[in-house]
Amino acid sequence: MTTSLIAAGLAIVGALTVINLVVSYGVIRRLREHEQRFAERAGGQPDNLLMEAGGKVGDFAVPDLDGNPITLATFEGPTLAGFFSATCEPCAEVLPHFVATAAGWPGGARNVLAVVIDGGSGPEGYLASLRTVATVVGSDHAEPVSKAFGLRGVPGICVIEPDGTVRAGGRRVLTAGALAPVR
Repeated sequence: MTTSLIAAGLAIVGALTVINLVVSYGVIRRLREHEQRFAERAGGQPDNLLMEAGGKVGDFAVPDLDGNPITLATFEGPTLAGFFSATCEPCAEVLPHFVATAAGWPGGARNVLAVVIDGGSGPEGYLASLRTVATVVGSDHAEPVSKAFGLRGVPGICVIEPDGTVRAGGRRVLTAGALAPVR
């Protein structure tokens, strides 16, 4: 009787071990799938969140932070444009690169456009660093500009030609040198 009891106990422990292994394997496999999906999203969004190169930016008419009217025609040469939100972590990472590129941009602030969408949070830090290197549009007037550029998310970075044609876009281009101005 004790032998059959031990055998039954071992059978139950063996069965539970096999069930545990199968469930663990399934959980691990599922976690790997989720990890892969998360990694695909980690860049989160596509790199280029504005219209593609070759597209034409629509016209817009909004005031900048100082109340000066700006339109697409306001910008005289190749124009660096950036869209940011104070609540966006990738924006915080891209902003210093944008500011550094904008600081050396031909034509200075009159050929650099920055649109700050505050998203309910104070964009003061963004505004302070951008005002010195760009023509800045605040969140109150961001929608018409965002629509004109075909913005799908932030950060959005591109260079447009004087006629409104998008030359290059995407946040990685600031560090890759693809936005080097035409001289």
